[in-house]
Amino acid sequence: MSILKPWALSGAIGLALVLPGVPSVSAQERSEIAAPSTANESVPAAKADAEKGASEDTAERSAQVENNPQPSEKVTDATSSETATDAASQDEKKGATSTEAARPAPSSQTEDTVAKETSAHTAEAKGASAPENANAAVKGSEAPATETTQAEKPTEDADAQRSAAGAAPENVPVDPLVAAVRQFLSDDSDGGAKNREDIAALVAFYAARDGRALWVDGSGFTSKAKAVMAEIAHAADWGLEAEDFSLPPSNLVQSGVGGQAEAEIKLGLAVLKYVNYARGGRVTPSRVSSQIDQDPELKEPAVVLSEIAAASDGARYLREQHPPHPQFEMLRQALLKLRGEQDDAEKELSEAKKVKLPDGPLLRPGLEHPHVALLRRRLEVTAEPGAEEKFDEPLEEAVRAFQRAHDLSTDGLVGRGTRAVLNGNKSDRSGRAKARAEERLIVNMERWRWMPRNLGAFHVLNNVPEFQTRVFKNGSEIFSERIIVGKTDTRTPVFSADMKYVIFHPSWGVPNGIKRTEILPYLRQKTGLFGFGGSDTRILTAHNLSVSYQGRPVDASQINWTSANIVNYDFIQPPGPTNVLGRVKFRFPNRHDVYMHDTPERELFAQSSRALSHGCVRVRNPRRLAEVLLAEDKGWSEDEVGRRWSGAANGYVELEKKIPVHTAYFTAYASENGEVRYFPDLYGFDSRTARAMGGNGSVFEGERIPQSAPSRRSAPAVAQGGGGYSGSPETVADLISGLLSN
Repeated sequence: MSILKPWALSGAIGLALVLPGVPSVSAQERSEIAAPSTANESVPAAKADAEKGASEDTAERSAQVENNPQPSEKVTDATSSETATDAASQDEKKGATSTEAARPAPSSQTEDTVAKETSAHTAEAKGASAPENANAAVKGSEAPATETTQAEKPTEDADAQRSAAGAAPENVPVDPLVAAVRQFLSDDSDGGAKNREDIAALVAFYAARDGRALWVDGSGFTSKAKAVMAEIAHAADWGLEAEDFSLPPSNLVQSGVGGQAEAEIKLGLAVLKYVNYARGGRVTPSRVSSQIDQDPELKEPAVVLSEIAAASDGARYLREQHPPHPQFEMLRQALLKLRGEQDDAEKELSEAKKVKLPDGPLLRPGLEHPHVALLRRRLEVTAEPGAEEKFDEPLEEAVRAFQRAHDLSTDGLVGRGTRAVLNGNKSDRSGRAKARAEERLIVNMERWRWMPRNLGAFHVLNNVPEFQTRVFKNGSEIFSERIIVGKTDTRTPVFSADMKYVIFHPSWGVPNGIKRTEILPYLRQKTGLFGFGGSDTRILTAHNLSVSYQGRPVDASQINWTSANIVNYDFIQPPGPTNVLGRVKFRFPNRHDVYMHDTPERELFAQSSRALSHGCVRVRNPRRLAEVLLAEDKGWSEDEVGRRWSGAANGYVELEKKIPVHTAYFTAYASENGEVRYFPDLYGFDSRTARAMGGNGSVFEGERIPQSAPSRRSAPAVAQGGGGYSGSPETVADLISGLLSN
């Protein structure tokens, strides 16, 4: 879009606006200059007609007075009198209208006298009308007077309304710069597809300005404009790119009104774009994946312009548009440190990084050794009292995270190479590792822009790549536990919803997707010799699945599953020790049909990579999660929750409070002390997001993604026959961790 069109301002107004040093003109003079030439020529003509009409009317009245000395004789020819009066009135109105447009000063005392006499004569003539129409005549003469008064003298309420709406007061001279801005915006009001709304907001904003520009004054940029431009120039400190915002040149001394108007508009557009990026990011979430179901909270351009115009500190206003979450700020600080932009005081090593590991044996899970205690201090991983020297699972996870962050082999073992990097070897700042960490921080800062700005004073956060859930209350973490999430081909979606139910001992309804892809292939196989029997329903029997159609139980073996639509049938697993949902289900209704729940497969939580479900989130300690949630919602004690834990089936507990559940995708997450841990890009969203933002997505290529091992639990064996469900260990593993893992 071309903004600068000084040649669009033609004639005298263009000269007055563009040439520096030209004194400002009054509203009347601008009106006369801006009006078309034909209108200018009509003003003196109208005035002459009005004066001529007034003179003729005066002469006519003089003749009438001489010929009719008695007032009572005037009514003998009412029609003639009214006709003359109406003509005089029309001439009077015509002259008044023309005179008002030109706003000339009264030429002499005679004009005032003539006007008064004409008005009196008109009233006298109307008073001489038929008596039965007297009231109508009074009303007819009063109405125009009232309308004239309201038009010439606006009420205080109207002034207040215009002031509240930001409209310019009447008769206030418009600053030439604002006039030029209006002209440029009018010429380019169509804008482009990307900033059409921004242009429209600027048009409305400057149409209501009361004579002052926002960013530019007589000496150049205002102090607010300078602060705002400096803040935008440091966009990289906030995970954005300064090159994305087109700022005006800093020197406006020789630019004239046209250049100043262009700078005013250009800075306004840059501010609107910056606020849009700060609040909602550079990328629409659904562009990365349809499974990212997030809607950033943006502000209308008109609101942004109004707020920043009223703000005393424009730069602070821009900073406040970034996500308010502590995690965002900690990732930002990590980005600044990674780029070497921290202060000298911040460059000092933390106590943890001062810990050095001497040469020694290979440190591996299960090992007990004094060096393990040093490793804990270095990675800031606590241990149970007396177990400081034992290499346990949490320490292994911390080692793997450190190795991923520094582009090392992610094996969880501390050998010579990992030990050297832990001790500060410069290889931990290798180009590729640094580029990957920097890009990952920027990508995750972008994701925080997609999150709700208010997560809730009490909320649940499921972080998919970390395989971890947390509960926060008033900003403090009060619960944290391992979770199992969706496999790479049955991903857990990213979204937010409010939890409404906690269901103890739930039954499980098989989702439609699992019906089609997992159960239907088994049911379409036939039993009996050569496959001439009915449908093979042994998979249903083995896992206690009942089938119903429109609420009535049916015999699944007698249904022709080759032609039947399996979606129309309900497959239900009742509560019990083998129910895939375990003892409790946490439901937060959403269009993805995803929820959190218990599981009978507790051994799966021992794995470091836990992408094993069909999309739902399984919790390692669901009873404790229920205690935390119900203590907050209902004030229940642990014993009260325990009674329901051991109680009857399908014990619905409806929550009274709003408890938001945010299922998120963060591959970089900071601890309370600001130390950032990195996690594998499980679903490949990092590289897609980086590329969509114009970043370097290639740095994530070749990254090792740990594979999740399926369960090897046994299940009731089913005799083979007719190529049906065999119950072999491999098939059972697929079934339990796939088919019956929601």
